[in-house]
Amino acid sequence: MVSKALEQAAEDEDIRAIVLRVNSPGGSPLASDQIWRAVRAARKHKPVVASMADAAASGGYYVASAADAIVAGPATITGSIGIFMLRPSLSGLYQKLDVTADVFARGRLAAMSASSEPLAPAERERIRGLIAAGYAEFLGRVSTGRGLPRDAIDAVGQGRVFLGEAARTAHLVDELGGLDAAVARAKREAGIDPEVDPERVVYPGPRTLSDQARDLLRGEVARELLGSWLRDAWPGPRLDAVVQAWLAARPGEIAFLPTWWIDLR
Repeated sequence: MVSKALEQAAEDEDIRAIVLRVNSPGGSPLASDQIWRAVRAARKHKPVVASMADAAASGGYYVASAADAIVAGPATITGSIGIFMLRPSLSGLYQKLDVTADVFARGRLAAMSASSEPLAPAERERIRGLIAAGYAEFLGRVSTGRGLPRDAIDAVGQGRVFLGEAARTAHLVDELGGLDAAVARAKREAGIDPEVDPERVVYPGPRTLSDQARDLLRGEVARELLGSWLRDAWPGPRLDAVVQAWLAARPGEIAFLPTWWIDLR
């Protein structure tokens, strides 16, 4: 959703600059990299300024580093440039509960993510390699975005976090301030007269009723309640299939609902 919003804002000729509001302690490396690429692509069309709220750590800083400039609050948790992985070993718990776990794997390291057994030395080494590769990519992304040597990023990386002035001193942010300061920075980056009060356009736009209903129906209990209500209000064959097909349809895609179904009993 964020990547798509950045793409739309970049393509809108009426938008002179983009302020990306970031408030995240981190998350998926894949999602972070997708947004990072979207920010870099948007920069080819117009300035992008990252405005960091309470936290922009790990994946949150990953995406902010791609912007032309970063504005952080005095107490924004900044940085946490690092990678970690949690892999529990539950074999002792399984024994206490008298639970048996059988893992079928093809390949010497195929079962290293299974929690039923402790890590073997080769599996541990492989995970270390994956973490090191992920961290190296993180350093490269921040280095490219901030225009700083990889060694300089590593010196303030390795999971460290900074606040306010310390983050600015470490060159992780460009200036301190809130959202208004970020808008002012975006105006300067875009060459807009300081006296001009630009219109703010929020992306993504308001969610449609269909989108909101779709989110409400994601849960199994919600689907059952809706199905029960619809069966009374709209009696007909294969209503469950209609509801499932509607939930599966993505916005903007063409959906085909057949007028009949065949049940094999």
